[in-house]
Amino acid sequence: MSRPLRGSVAILSCWFLSCSDEPAPSGNAPSAPDSGATLTCSASDPCSPGFSCVAGVCQPGPSDGGDPRADATPVERAGLEICTPDGCNEPYRVSFGGSRIGASTSRTLTLRSVGNVPLEIRSIHVDHPEVSVEPSGEVELVLAPGDESALRVTHTAVDATADDATLEIITNGERARVLVQLFSEYKGVPTLFVGTDPRTATGEVTVLDFGTVRAGVREARAVFIKNVDSVIDGSILELEELRTDPIASTHFELSVDRSLPAYLNQFASLCATDANCPGGSTCDSGQGICRTQEGQLVDVVTATITFVGSAPGRVEERLVLVSNDAGRDSSARMVVLRAEVTTAEMDIAPDPIELGEAYVGFPKSQTVTISNQGAAALSVTEVSLEVPGAYSLRDVPPLPMSLSTSAALTFTVLFDPVVTGPSTGTLLVRSSDGVMPERRVQVTGTAGAAPVLTLSPTGIDLGPTHVRSSVSATFVVRNTGGSDLRVSSITRSATTSTDFASGAASLAPMAPGATQSFELTFSPNSPIPRDGAFELVSNDPARPVVRLWVIGTGVDPSAQMVPSGPYSFNDAPTNPNRPTLYLGQSVSMDVSLYNFGIGPLVVTGASISGDTRGSFTIASGPSVPFSVASGQSVRLTLRYSPSSIGTDAGSLELRTNDLDLPGGVLATPLAGTAQACGTLPNATGAADGSGVCRYTCNANFWDLDPSAPGCEYACVFAGADDDPDDFMVDRNCDGMDGDPAKGVFVAPPPFGNDATGQGTALAPYATIQNGINASTATRRQVFVSRGNYAGPLSLVDGVSIYGGYDWSAGWRRDAGNVTAVLSASSVGVIADGIASTTLFDRFEVRSGDGVSASESSIGLEIKNGSSGLQVRNCLIRAGNGAPGSPGSAGGVGRDGFDGLDGARAEDGFEGGIGGEGGTNDSCVAIGGTGGQGGWDNDDGATGQRITGVLNGLGGIGGTGAEVCTANGCECGLQGGGDGDRGSDGATGPTGTHGAGGNGSGTVVGGVWRGSNGGNGGIGGPGGGGGGGGGGGGGADECPISLLFCLVEEALCDPDRGAGGGGGGAAGCGGTGGLGGSGGGGSFGIYVRDSSPQIVATEIRAGTGGRGGDGLGGGTGGHGGRGGVGGQKLSGEDGGGGGPGGNGGDGGRGGSGGGGGGGVSWCVYHTGAGLPVVTNPVYVGGAGGPGGSAPNGGNPGTTGAAGTFF
Repeated sequence: MSRPLRGSVAILSCWFLSCSDEPAPSGNAPSAPDSGATLTCSASDPCSPGFSCVAGVCQPGPSDGGDPRADATPVERAGLEICTPDGCNEPYRVSFGGSRIGASTSRTLTLRSVGNVPLEIRSIHVDHPEVSVEPSGEVELVLAPGDESALRVTHTAVDATADDATLEIITNGERARVLVQLFSEYKGVPTLFVGTDPRTATGEVTVLDFGTVRAGVREARAVFIKNVDSVIDGSILELEELRTDPIASTHFELSVDRSLPAYLNQFASLCATDANCPGGSTCDSGQGICRTQEGQLVDVVTATITFVGSAPGRVEERLVLVSNDAGRDSSARMVVLRAEVTTAEMDIAPDPIELGEAYVGFPKSQTVTISNQGAAALSVTEVSLEVPGAYSLRDVPPLPMSLSTSAALTFTVLFDPVVTGPSTGTLLVRSSDGVMPERRVQVTGTAGAAPVLTLSPTGIDLGPTHVRSSVSATFVVRNTGGSDLRVSSITRSATTSTDFASGAASLAPMAPGATQSFELTFSPNSPIPRDGAFELVSNDPARPVVRLWVIGTGVDPSAQMVPSGPYSFNDAPTNPNRPTLYLGQSVSMDVSLYNFGIGPLVVTGASISGDTRGSFTIASGPSVPFSVASGQSVRLTLRYSPSSIGTDAGSLELRTNDLDLPGGVLATPLAGTAQACGTLPNATGAADGSGVCRYTCNANFWDLDPSAPGCEYACVFAGADDDPDDFMVDRNCDGMDGDPAKGVFVAPPPFGNDATGQGTALAPYATIQNGINASTATRRQVFVSRGNYAGPLSLVDGVSIYGGYDWSAGWRRDAGNVTAVLSASSVGVIADGIASTTLFDRFEVRSGDGVSASESSIGLEIKNGSSGLQVRNCLIRAGNGAPGSPGSAGGVGRDGFDGLDGARAEDGFEGGIGGEGGTNDSCVAIGGTGGQGGWDNDDGATGQRITGVLNGLGGIGGTGAEVCTANGCECGLQGGGDGDRGSDGATGPTGTHGAGGNGSGTVVGGVWRGSNGGNGGIGGPGGGGGGGGGGGGGADECPISLLFCLVEEALCDPDRGAGGGGGGAAGCGGTGGLGGSGGGGSFGIYVRDSSPQIVATEIRAGTGGRGGDGLGGGTGGHGGRGGVGGQKLSGEDGGGGGPGGNGGDGGRGGSGGGGGGGVSWCVYHTGAGLPVVTNPVYVGGAGGPGGSAPNGGNPGTTGAAGTFF
């Protein structure tokens, strides 16, 4: 059986649920007693008047004990039903089960109205301090029939006793008093465990042996007591008593970490993080157990037993633990306490050797002393580390060493860890100690990563601080190391003034990466400089003491304005009109700020306050913050610039560190009154900064005539940019269409003058070219007045030229003002390389006629990438093209040479050579060679005919002497015949006529050229004369008759006939006549390799020039005469040679063609690009007629004409 609990705490919560919105019926249901009535009753405690005691509860009605409902018909009853977690049946019982100390367990109950009238719940009470209910006490809760409400009953255990409690509910129900039994119970068995390790439940201690302890040495041991019941929340161990036996022990001292009795839940307090621990406790990561906020282990009692021996010998006593172990009340358990007290001669101190916390990289040492406490000499033979761990020995003297009584030796144990974590070693000492010749001393230490103290800032100058005030600075300490940083103290250095104070004497431990801040305060008591330092002492092994420096200066400045205020600007010395001050005027006043105190006066703010119209300003002075040394001053310039008529008031406020001033602010009143200037027509007057009234034109009025009062020029301002436009609008209202500051002005003489002009509106140049050449980077426009100007003009890239102005009318611009460029040259205006935007606007351009042969006339020539040019609102008129030049006549052909005479006849075989034909060294036109005379009976040779149809035939040679046969012999019948004359050569052919020039012309190198007539061809040479025939040969016998031959050698022998004469050479043909050149063109606008814009411009072309005439070819040369044939030889028989034929005359040369007529185009384009022509007016001209050609030659074609090519 479980025994009753001895205490409990409960918390009850209640939610009120309404199942109906209907009001409770009035009926005759019993009403609740008033607030002063008694709810329960007994014989010794009766009800209040008007109520009777029914079943221990006061009910309304007579007190005769009768039933107040006896006569009710029908019976109206209120009823209460309670539902627990176990059901709704009586008896009502609620179990909380097992509980942990301090942990709460709640149960919810449902109260249900089961009568036919509303149930009035009047009071709810519970009779146990460890149980609570909500709501509780006297309540006014009404439940309609069928409605329910919830109660929450809570039990919180505070001891190891199971608890029984009663919940009492008083209602107006048929059973006015309803009870609910509440109880807790433990099903486990509390089990006491005593051990030396708080984390485990093994190795239970029955004997706590302190071992050998030297007399007078205190030796402590700890045991840990806990409840190791195996049932979760099954029991609570009550530790009633913990003492030594005997109680008044003189050897063992007992201390417990909490008061008794102590109540221990089942042990479940192991942890890895705080999240594993119950509320309010944290995880001790070193132990792995939860700790309370007071530092106690959760559900573990720690008992520390300290032994102090005084006399040698064995000591044994007991530790008595009284608890409810195993569920038995006041169950006692004994733990034997045992120690051996000795008086050994050798003493080792300290024992054990505890190095505590050390850091990797920062060795820590402990001095160990071995002393002789006995009466005889002690020999120390060995000092070593049996288990070295991270330890080593230093400064051990040579051994063995003998120590006399009370003598000692010392050495050092060094802890130099290389890794973090706990480390344990054992020191072994051997000696001649008769009781303990070997002593082992435990060496312990824990290594961690060193903490590093980082301070920011490392020092500070708190600056000037007014006496009787304070200034603070915050310093931040950060742990940038690997272990907790502990700043144990923050103190002033011995020489630091007490005017400096630290807000913290130390800092809480800081985990790695954590920061803490503290403040230093400077509260100077006197106006002198102070400096010093504070020292932060910490466990940073590298810098155990960190100093931060502080500087401060106590000051007591005194701020004063000189002259002292208030300041009236109407009376300021700088006001020339004083005391009058005009609107628009600006008046300055110089004042000085003096520091008549001790220490620097620091001004952190300077402003004007109370100035609602913003009329006062601080015009100059040092920028804030600034400082004024003691006895020194700074100058401020104040300025009053009223923005409207009337009186202004304000205050100069200087925020300083002079705390004797209210809020440290030095305030000086300011005042000023402004009045208006007089008026002028269309103008408003206002004073300038110097106080002189100046006038500003009213809206849309401008003062262009300084001699006239007011503003006489009405104009609506459209913008500051006023480049000349097509509508001639004065956008910026300066009196002209255009900006005078951007341009150069040109007017005809005498107003314009190149020698004295400056290109301004009042001193213009006289020539446009001079105006163009005078342009600058800021004056890239030329404004030209009406009038005539000489051309040609050469435009400049980026310099725009505008005509239509009238200098005599104030440079007004009007479409009726004609600005003409009249050029005597064949070109009016030249635009060469105008790549950027350049306007040529409102000009009449006239170019002269072409002068030299074939010269064109061009009104406006645009070439070489002039795509930035814009021609607007102009009249461009070209002159006429010049006529082409005529060709020249052809030359006469070269005459041919005569043929040579033939050789005479000869007596005998030799001779009779024909004459050579004549030659012509200017052309191939030779005559034929004469034939050679025949010999004996042979015929003379035929004269030569040169190949070619025009060449004459050669003459046939004379026949040889005839031969007959008579009387058996041959003989010449008669002498050789004469050769025939060669025939004459034919006349040569006429040369070809040159082609007539076309009417289109050609562009060569970007320049248009008229088409020239072609040159006539050379006449052909005539034919050479044929050579004369050779004379026939003479016979070698002389005939007497046809029948008889007389042979007489002496009288008759063979002869050679004479040679024929050579043919005469032909004459060469005459050279051709030259063609006439093309006529010059007429071009309104000639565009080459450019894409200009031509807008609203009239373009007129003149007449193209007439083509030049082609001339006739020259006559052919005469042919040479034929040579004379060779003569007969007297007395001989050879025939005479025939004469050569005469050479033919050369042919006439061909006529040159007529030149083509010049073209006429309004706009002519060639090469790359294309002009953009918008809204043009074209007035075209006629093309020039082509030139003529004689002798049936070819005339030139009439030139083309049109508006755009």
